[in-house]
Amino acid sequence: MEQAGKPVQWTQRVETINRFIGPCEEAAQKAVSNSIKRPEGAWEILGFALVFVLQLMAFVGLIYATYRGMAWLSLRLGRRAYERAVVANITVDEAGAATIPVLATFTGVRGLPWWYAIASNNAKPLLVIEPGGIRFRVVCERERRYGEIECVDVRQGRGTVNLSFTFHESLLNFTANLGAVPLAAHVLSLLPQSMPLSTRALAVKAISV
Repeated sequence: MEQAGKPVQWTQRVETINRFIGPCEEAAQKAVSNSIKRPEGAWEILGFALVFVLQLMAFVGLIYATYRGMAWLSLRLGRRAYERAVVANITVDEAGAATIPVLATFTGVRGLPWWYAIASNNAKPLLVIEPGGIRFRVVCERERRYGEIECVDVRQGRGTVNLSFTFHESLLNFTANLGAVPLAAHVLSLLPQSMPLSTRALAVKAISV
């Protein structure tokens, strides 16, 4: 039909239908590659864990070996020191001063337990019985006349035989670890007969008689 002499125009109708047919090729390849990489990531984590465990075991082994080595060295040095703690190793000079082979020396406090010390020396300990007194070293070398000594005591513990000197008007005392009862008995016999001794010291001194 024509309207007002105009030709009829035909309209075109286009219909589009969207259908999901799956991911595109590039996305599918990425998904496949990710699924393939997952096992490799798990193996990497397992490898890191294994390396960590091995390093930890090596560290623990090193600590244990160091501890055992130090214990062995300490025991060996201790045995050598105890082997020297005999009367035969006492040296006497021309002036009559007897140097005693002590294992260690300590400075303690009067009234506190005998095993408590505020200073010790097991590197270069010294105890010398001289005609007029004693000479000893804990931190520094000192001398005490026999008249300054208030009492001499003996204390024994595991692996220790301690000769303890207390002094008049002094808060501090001096202790020497002799390591063996026979050596302690001999050292007590070197002191003047007028030296005040405790009951324990008298019992040890009687061994040397």
